[in-house]
Amino acid sequence: MPASLRGAVAIGLLEVLGIVGYALSIAIFERGGSTSGIAGSGADLAPGVLVAIYLGFAVLVALVVRSVGRGSRRALTPYLLAQAFGVVVAQPLLQAAPTRLVGLLVLIVALAGIGLVLAPSSRRSLG
Repeated sequence: MPASLRGAVAIGLLEVLGIVGYALSIAIFERGGSTSGIAGSGADLAPGVLVAIYLGFAVLVALVVRSVGRGSRRALTPYLLAQAFGVVVAQPLLQAAPTRLVGLLVLIVALAGIGLVLAPSSRRSLG
């Protein structure tokens, strides 16, 4: 597996951990009686539903990352879609001063994932 594809897989795994971490933060904030952990995430939904949605999404992204790691060309489009979600998530984070740094990091990671998976060596390695 070329280094560029290993990097794309590492980024995907980092994103899975980020999604799981966010889901856990929702559960923790809910347990503590605060809703600040779910601000801007459809807070009209029950926190348990949000946690289930985020964990389900994390599982799907993990499956895509696993397929990319195994060299499946069919995983390229879903991987790129997951990175596009990262770019979309970064947009509102970049707008507010308290979350600007997080937004910048999310944007950089997503763009790096796109670049790494589209690198010629990665494309050759994907079936």
